[in-house]
Amino acid sequence: MEYAIVGLDSEKFSDDGKSGAIVIDSHGRVAALLTGGAKSKEFGGRDVTYAIPFHWILQRLKARFPDIMLYPTT
Repeated sequence: MEYAIVGLDSEKFSDDGKSGAIVIDSHGRVAALLTGGAKSKEFGGRDVTYAIPFHWILQRLKARFPDIMLYPTT
């Protein structure tokens, strides 16, 4: 499962070497983990960045490590 993120106008959303970066939503919350990008014919040759939704990663981490705590809950 991945998000496809297309930059506004001709702007790139990410640059080379940014894989593993955290993507933040408009509320300042962790939304996804950046995995890569490429030019896409489907988007008129514009750069597309791909990211794995953080909720998907967190679900799998909690299933494998039930006592994991990545951030304080209080």
